Amino acid sequence: MSANQDLKNLRVVDLRDIARLKGISIPANSNKDDIIKLVRKTSRKSSPRKTSKKSSRKSSPRKVSKKSQRKSSPRKVSKKSQRKSSPRKVSKKSSRKSSPRNTSDIGQRIAIIRNRESLDSLLGWSTLIARISLINSNNYNIDDILLKISKRCPNLQHLILSGGGQYSDDVLIEVTRKFPNLIKFETYNANITDKSIIELAKNCQKLEILSIDRCVKLTDRSLQAIGRLKNLSSLSANGCLGITDISLILGCKKLWSLELKVCRNLSDVSLGKLSFKNLKFMLINYCDELTDMSLNQITKNCPKLTRIAVVGCLKLSGSGLIQAVRNIPKLSHLEIGEIALDDDSLIQIVKILPKLAWLDVGECPNLTDRAVEEIVKIGKNLGTFGIYDCPRMTGRAEVLLGKLKGKERYSLFST
Repeated sequence: MSANQDLKNLRVVDLRDIARLKGISIPANSNKDDIIKLVRKTSRKSSPRKTSKKSSRKSSPRKVSKKSQRKSSPRKVSKKSQRKSSPRKVSKKSSRKSSPRNTSDIGQRIAIIRNRESLDSLLGWSTLIARISLINSNNYNIDDILLKISKRCPNLQHLILSGGGQYSDDVLIEVTRKFPNLIKFETYNANITDKSIIELAKNCQKLEILSIDRCVKLTDRSLQAIGRLKNLSSLSANGCLGITDISLILGCKKLWSLELKVCRNLSDVSLGKLSFKNLKFMLINYCDELTDMSLNQITKNCPKLTRIAVVGCLKLSGSGLIQAVRNIPKLSHLEIGEIALDDDSLIQIVKILPKLAWLDVGECPNLTDRAVEEIVKIGKNLGTFGIYDCPRMTGRAEVLLGKLKGKERYSLFST
């Protein structure tokens, strides 16, 4: 389907997608006819104009008389004028401006596919598309769409499969073979196995961002393949219950973000082996086997951590948390929950972390109003302080939180 063909048969949502791809800004209150006019108007401007007969006559060569020939004879040019008329050297900056569009411009072309019709309407611009997001993928045959994308979008760099649609290993393998330049791949609750991830890691060596949340059929074989992705900077494997040895990803030296929420079968030993010099963000909520010893090893081996979340790790203690945060004094964001933490331990943690700006504490039954009172006094850089579901706290804690004047925001506790 071309840009101006059967535009009236498309929905407003699809027309807006077409306009976005052509770089047309559409006002929020525009109706279907307004959008069609704007798209067609832009297409006319960009299309080559036909030359009329009159204009062709004007541009035809005229007969030149002998007198005019004499007048137009070449004059002798002095050396000074030669210097003035000599071609100027073009600087690198000007040459860059006049150079043709590069691949970075292609990266701004984003396609959002909600259904089969929106896919068909975008196929005309498939060579320009570098980012595709499949939304509500349960509503259509995702295998068929992925195969079409693999044939028509050679410049694809980002592929996001949201909505929990199911697709086969064979199709995903075929797709990854066509996109060696893929940088980002995200899927959720997919029915894929280790076979897909092994081929993905083999075919897409440039991959930087990988999200495989709730892909419960994946095992340590997938982690082993992921560990060979040298450019990987972000990995999210939340809810992957089949993985046990996270140390298999130690080959990802550039990793700076790691999410392992609800990975209940990860072993304490493998967690303690994690060592990433560039890791800044780590989420390890509800990892049942995490202990004080392994958390202390993680913070020792990942000294650049600035954000960490440990919620629902029942084997952790207040003293273990104190020991762990001593290794990462630059920590700015901390989330703690469902841990046997008392007032003294929480106050000590805040004292150890002078750069702490964001603190979220929940479902800690031993905390009282005293912890809030002391933290409000000593937390000089604390901009966000959230407390919830701590049964021993009273309305006084809420009043104390209100004294965080000059801060960006604060969260009130609830019981």
